Amino acid sequence: MNNLNAMKLVLALIDPDYPIDISIKELVKDKKLLKSATKLADKNGLYYSFITRLKELEVDIPHSEGDRWDEENQKLLALKKTFTFLNDMKVRYSVDYILIKACTKIPHIPRDIDILVRIEDKENIYEMFACDGMEVAYSNEVETSFNKEGYAKLDIYSEIQYIGMDFIDVDFLWNSEIEDEMFGIRYPSLSDEANFLLLFIHSLFGHRSMTLLDFLHMRCLMKNIQDISTCRDHAYEKGWGQILDMGLERLEDIYKTIYMDGGVVLFPYLFDRKFTKKCVALMEGLDMKNSEKMFFQISLVLDRIVYELAKTPFYDSLLAFKTGRRMFNSFAYFVGARRGDRHGIYEGNGNK
Repeated sequence: MNNLNAMKLVLALIDPDYPIDISIKELVKDKKLLKSATKLADKNGLYYSFITRLKELEVDIPHSEGDRWDEENQKLLALKKTFTFLNDMKVRYSVDYILIKACTKIPHIPRDIDILVRIEDKENIYEMFACDGMEVAYSNEVETSFNKEGYAKLDIYSEIQYIGMDFIDVDFLWNSEIEDEMFGIRYPSLSDEANFLLLFIHSLFGHRSMTLLDFLHMRCLMKNIQDISTCRDHAYEKGWGQILDMGLERLEDIYKTIYMDGGVVLFPYLFDRKFTKKCVALMEGLDMKNSEKMFFQISLVLDRIVYELAKTPFYDSLLAFKTGRRMFNSFAYFVGARRGDRHGIYEGNGNK
């Protein structure tokens, strides 16, 4: 019951459209509920917004959150430094980038920054990053990542491919570039239509799950999209129009449960196995090899394990343990690569 009340509290403070009012006076009295809601917000990418909202309402945050809030503000400084670095990169090296997979409608501090670059800029990027002290954290078929002390981790993409299929044309993304702003910093981002398509397909096939931040952001995007046919046209052109229609229906069902029926859907939300397999079956032109089918099944099991582990203190310990985190990520990338995921500017890929 406490988890259900915690979810309602997070929604009431974060989303002005949520129809249930929460008494702040009662909130202050229930320290256990406040602690549970804070933890839930943290696991769903909403920690910054949640604590900021509490401060606006002059609610004392739990004393135990002092160090965590200081850490969040340090991450904000790192985020700003990283965007300054990227924008300087555009000027000094004439290397364009677009921020992707970003929930820009709701203030939050992402764990990393995902950017799209052109594959022909690959050599310039490695050279430029090396000159500025950026080091390769890992580089494989699925993801290429750089980091530097005092900066946010950078994940670099040149294509969007899951289970061996290009779900979104790279040209479509580049043609959807707009200028956006976050925390007073301007940067190149995606139109609402392209942003929605990419975030949805990444949630479904990238993680098979979505946080409450993902859901609220997609709802904001859907409200802003003037004509959903722009999204549908591209999805059908790429062979996954029926998947998008199923996804829109699922998102609407979740919305009705929470906002119209007064119910609760627990987040992070895991797309069930049956739904995911049906989506794969509806993908036009998909011809998976037996080995890819096997690793796809493995990925479904791995997604469930990660989802269940994330509910336990052991998961936080695993992420805090550098070697354990690296081994876990390596296995996940291995499985993703074998089922056909391709995103990064992989150094070892000869056809790049």
